[in-house]
Amino acid sequence: MDLEKVEYKKIVKRKASPFGLAKKLITNSLSSKKERKSSWTEVPNKIIDDPRLSCQEKMVLIVLQRYAFKKNNCFPSVPTIAEMANIRVQNVYKILKVLENKRFIKKHLRPGFATIYEILNFGI
Repeated sequence: MDLEKVEYKKIVKRKASPFGLAKKLITNSLSSKKERKSSWTEVPNKIIDDPRLSCQEKMVLIVLQRYAFKKNNCFPSVPTIAEMANIRVQNVYKILKVLENKRFIKKHLRPGFATIYEILNFGI
């Protein structure tokens, strides 16, 4: 017998909704409240819809937005941004410079410390 049919029979016997089971599985997969809060990133439509941005620029902005999470600044390392955006490190440096020229971000250099990236009003 197929595994899906067995699961469906268990659901029918308990008279439970398959949606309830899915909700329970999803809830159990997120072990803590902290993981549930950080399991998504809000991306403003202005970033997605802006024709001035390339796909890679949008990905870098999304990564910065993820680290900023309801703030307007963050300080992820360039290798971290590159890994999360699936872009080469050399390209991230170029993209950060372009985003700063387009006034989407502002870099605050701190010698000996991580660079702070301030997310501006999305180039507006």
